[in-house]
Amino acid sequence: MALEDKNLNPKFTGYGKKLHRVVDPDQADAAQAVAYGLQQVKEVFNSTPQQLATVGNTLETTKGLDKIEALTAPLPDDVIDFYKDQFGTGTGARNEFLLTDIIGTVVGYGITTELEGVNSAIQAMEQVGAFTELTGTYGVYTTMNKVLVGDFDVVEKTADAGSISAGGGGVDPNPAYPQYKVKIVIPAPYKCADTYEEVQVHEIKLNGLAGGGQSTDPFSPDFTAVREEAMSCLINKAKEVIQDIADAYPVQAALSNRAHENIEAQLQRDLDNQEKAAIDLVATPKNTKTPLIRLANGLHQSGLDDSLGGESFILEQMADKDTQAGQAIIAAMREGRNIRRLQDAGIPTNDLFLSTTFRTPEKAPLETSTFTVKEARDKRTT
Repeated sequence: MALEDKNLNPKFTGYGKKLHRVVDPDQADAAQAVAYGLQQVKEVFNSTPQQLATVGNTLETTKGLDKIEALTAPLPDDVIDFYKDQFGTGTGARNEFLLTDIIGTVVGYGITTELEGVNSAIQAMEQVGAFTELTGTYGVYTTMNKVLVGDFDVVEKTADAGSISAGGGGVDPNPAYPQYKVKIVIPAPYKCADTYEEVQVHEIKLNGLAGGGQSTDPFSPDFTAVREEAMSCLINKAKEVIQDIADAYPVQAALSNRAHENIEAQLQRDLDNQEKAAIDLVATPKNTKTPLIRLANGLHQSGLDDSLGGESFILEQMADKDTQAGQAIIAAMREGRNIRRLQDAGIPTNDLFLSTTFRTPEKAPLETSTFTVKEARDKRTT
């Protein structure tokens, strides 16, 4: 028999399609809608019909909440975006937060593996001479180093005070002070081979001695300007050479770029999540003993968190395996997992360890609080 009052929510139309041949379509859809609703009740399959009937009359609905009823997903996109912006998202399989999303950098999470891959690629490229133009005998970086340490520095005196120079080239023909050319001369076949020079004067001051004697302080050349000029050329040359290498080895270049992007993302993720969690590492108390005791007492529990990026992973990566203390941390966490396995197997674990107390068994000499028989009699008489 068809439903007389067909007020079934249109959203449920077709829910009971599999039963339409044997049951009125409206009834089938309504029944299936109720079934979907009951499936949201925890332990529904362990409940009796009487329990469901009793509680069903008291349950509340979304009547009058039109915006909630209009939802087509558990959470609308704007709500999801709000929580992502305010609290961020983790890198777990379902965007769960991992400890490594907050303090992963300290154990090299997302960094060590990337660097190992880049180093392996670079070593392979070095073996075929890919970096000769950069680091070879006459390479750009080699030339830069020589420029910076002064291997190409030259100081040439061009005129004495009051003399007439035939040199020209910006040199005063009748200077009041001695003149010098401060140069960086990069010879071929080094990169940016050229002469970078600047005219400088040596201002000699009277020393105040009788007879008007002059100071004999030596000339101190300033290579700042010419060094910057030479380095500017070398920096531009380095860009060209690096691009040439990237063009010749596109796979390795892409790997390097991707690795550095991932490293930067890990560093930024740590910083962003620490800020959202109100964690200030700079203000964290240092050299305090209480956190160390808490850490040691909690190693069994930490060991139980064997999820990706969890406590076990963080502590195991931080522990120095070359020291007894580092190995003890790892052993204690393994012990914690073993205790849980024994418990899961129904094996008692209460007597695995010696019982400990935090206080000495010796008793304090407290004042007596009981009466002797004589004191009690005297008290009663009084």
